[in-house]
Amino acid sequence: MPFLSWATALLRTKEIPMAQKPDTGPLLDLPPGMLDLPARRHVSIRSVLLVGVGIACFITLALFAWLQRPAADTRPVEVVRGFAAAIEARDVSRMLAYVEPTDLKRQVSPELRAYLDYLEEVRFSNAQYQLLSNDGQRAEVRWTAAMTYRINYGDEQHSGSHPVDTTFVLTNIEGAWYLASVALPETGAGRP
Repeated sequence: MPFLSWATALLRTKEIPMAQKPDTGPLLDLPPGMLDLPARRHVSIRSVLLVGVGIACFITLALFAWLQRPAADTRPVEVVRGFAAAIEARDVSRMLAYVEPTDLKRQVSPELRAYLDYLEEVRFSNAQYQLLSNDGQRAEVRWTAAMTYRINYGDEQHSGSHPVDTTFVLTNIEGAWYLASVALPETGAGRP
């Protein structure tokens, strides 16, 4: 029990025995200017809150702008691609399905039928479709390709190739895109 008596004596005196270090002497005076430390800037909670609110507003606005950006709507390109495939298939009904359901459809129907009456065969190679503009209601798509064809006029036949470079205007009607203008590829043979 000697440990217990020592701990009890220690608690009564509230002193912890330590080895005493030798005295090093008085402290020296510091050179002038050493105590002139720059004043510490005091940052108020209000300043921190203002900066935090500013950053939060910036992030919110950036996120809102990113969410409101128009998505890359490639449907106008798909309409032109489908129209070109319908020309290759020589399918007037399918071609007319891509045309705006207004008076335009009725006006171009005879022209499309006459065009395909003479065109026996048509193929497009190296076709490229480029969305030039799209504001959600009106779009423009450029179609370029190399066309090979065979035409039969009855009294004469022609075959050959011709470049295609056409820009289509499309319109959005109730969420669906339609051709607002129809430009048929020229054959370079003097007729359709």
